Amino acid sequence: MEERIRNREVKVCPVVLRKSGNYRELLLFEHPLADVQLVKGTLKPSDISIESAALRELEEESGLSSVSSAYYLDCWESGFQNQLWHFVLCEIDQELPNSWSFFTQDDGGLE
Repeated sequence: MEERIRNREVKVCPVVLRKSGNYRELLLFEHPLADVQLVKGTLKPSDISIESAALRELEEESGLSSVSSAYYLDCWESGFQNQLWHFVLCEIDQELPNSWSFFTQDDGGLE
């Protein structure tokens, strides 16, 4: 993983969908300073894969840990600060409520 991180900022984004009738809903959260966002974070040298990094970020930022499967979707070169984004579809084993509160252990989501 270190080779991937060395010269650019690599981001991971777990994409969580749930069924709601005939629709699919995307998991988003309200950031205290930056409005509505997807769960996301930075790939760390200790991550063994993009998928494991996405699962780590999902748990750190939402508290969700009961992922039944994680499928790599694709990557995107954003052009912003040389960032490379990886997207991972995560299927959750539990029924999700419409909303909940969660406070991150690191910086409260403010970094």
